[in-house]
Amino acid sequence: MISACTLLGGRSLGADQSTQIPVEEMDTFSAEMVSEGFEFCPGTYLDISVVQIHENPHFNFFNEVTSVGELELEIFGSNQHIGLRTESQLPLEGGGRAGVCQFTSSGFMDLDIIGRLIPGENNQPNLLFFGQCNTSVQSKPPCGDFGMIPLEKKIHIVIPYKDGGSFEWDWKNQNVGISGSSKWTLHIPCDN
Repeated sequence: MISACTLLGGRSLGADQSTQIPVEEMDTFSAEMVSEGFEFCPGTYLDISVVQIHENPHFNFFNEVTSVGELELEIFGSNQHIGLRTESQLPLEGGGRAGVCQFTSSGFMDLDIIGRLIPGENNQPNLLFFGQCNTSVQSKPPCGDFGMIPLEKKIHIVIPYKDGGSFEWDWKNQNVGISGSSKWTLHIPCDN
């Protein structure tokens, strides 16, 4: 079993001023939204799609792992401390080759994240998601000692609080031959 982190949150994303808001200001904004009648919609969820590719032509190595799934978000707190959170697990699958050895990969991506309200454009609410991601990946048959490259496991992204609000990004690290893409889409089943 290989434990590592995916690049789901491998860098600080959406690094505009809104992602640097201190917790006290998030609490103040949340309290203002609640006092104006804002309520989170029960049944809100995130649709997540992740593809990570690790390729090293020098060693004739290629590994592609994907994870796709939905994360239900639970409403927690009240007044200025209101937010959304999830502790969820998504399946990982894929495979590749190491030299002449072919393999398949499977495992899980564990996410522990919180979404807090922050002000967006025209003072419309955004959700700042932060937390951690950990993965466990196993390859069969074993083709040597390898796996997903351990990368920073912090998640820090901003998504507009509206049905279909999304955040997507691509990444590439040529030093270790890794690249990928992620997309997070927010689904809100009722009107606010």
